[in-house]
This record gives sequence, C-alpha cells and structure tokens, in this order.
Amino acid sequence: MNKNSVVRCFVYLFGGLLLSACSLSGENHQTTNYYLFDANPSKLLAKPSATNIMLSEVKLPLYLNSSNLVMLDQNLNIVPANFHVWADSLDKAIQRALLNDLNANSAAFQFVKRCQQCTSIVLQIDHFYPTSDGQVLLSGHWYIAQSDKTIPFFIEDKLEESGYSNAVLRMRAQIKVLSQQMIEGLTTD
Repeated sequence: MNKNSVVRCFVYLFGGLLLSACSLSGENHQTTNYYLFDANPSKLLAKPSATNIMLSEVKLPLYLNSSNLVMLDQNLNIVPANFHVWADSLDKAIQRALLNDLNANSAAFQFVKRCQQCTSIVLQIDHFYPTSDGQVLLSGHWYIAQSDKTIPFFIEDKLEESGYSNAVLRMRAQIKVLSQQMIEGLTTD
C-alpha cells in the first residue's frame, strides 16, 4: 500500500464520518414528546355529608400498558407512536383524572382512591385511542363491585385538528364526559 492510498483511505473515512455526523444533527432529528394525562390536578376538598365511593381500579387492555401513545389505522391495526409517549402509567393517570372529575361534578358523593367499607367501582377500558381518520374513541364499562350492576359506555369524538397533542386533549375531555355519565348512573340507582 503506497502513501497516496493511505491518504485517500483517510480522506474517505473522514468524509464518511463527517457526512454521518451531519445527518444525525440535521433537522430530521425528532425529539420525544411526553404527555401528562392529568396535567391540571385540582385540590380534593372534603365533603363531610357525602357518601364515600372508591374508584378502586382502572383496567386497560394490553396495548395501553405501553408508554407509547397509539393510533388505530385504516387497516384496524394499533400502531404505537415512536416519539409520543405518556409521562406516567396511563391507568394511574386516568384514575387521578377521573377522581378529580368525579369529585368536581358531584356534591352527593366523595370519590376516593382508598377506603374501608364503602362502595367500590371498577373501570374497564376496552378501547381508548385516536384513529387515522380523525376520530377519538373511548369505550368499555364500569361496575359496582358489590352488585351485579354493569354500565357500558361508548364515547366518540371528532378531532378538530390533527396531531397527538390534540388527540390527548380530546381523550382527556372524554374522561370528563365519562365522569358525568358515571355520576348519572350512580344517582339513578
């Protein structure tokens, strides 16, 4: 190997490294976006004359136990997002948000995470995602653990704007609607 060949190899190697470094630091580099589901918590005020009800558990389907946000595509595939993730476990965040909403909308009931000898509610979410055609879907059922009462729910909304940020806001609004439906279901018992 002569001196020119060594220099030429060095120039090619340096040029390749320089090009790869430029492509990594260019505008195509995406950052990960973290979303808080319950970004606006409120202070839980005591309601001395209210009936305590425990929201004991929020059950999610397997695909929602991942930190990635998901979308349902036109082929009915659940597609996880690469750069859009939940900042916290979704089941715990939904429980906190739902507790806030339930307590904000009811004077007759005090909804809590833990209590002894009180009515217990379990929430089962079967579907909760935006779709590629601009819809947001929330469905499942909730039930009172001490009875045979099971109440299904189905909430579907249209996204006003595309993007995961808007989908998360719409999903949060759907939990607020669900809280109102749950209070109605408890008061018509």
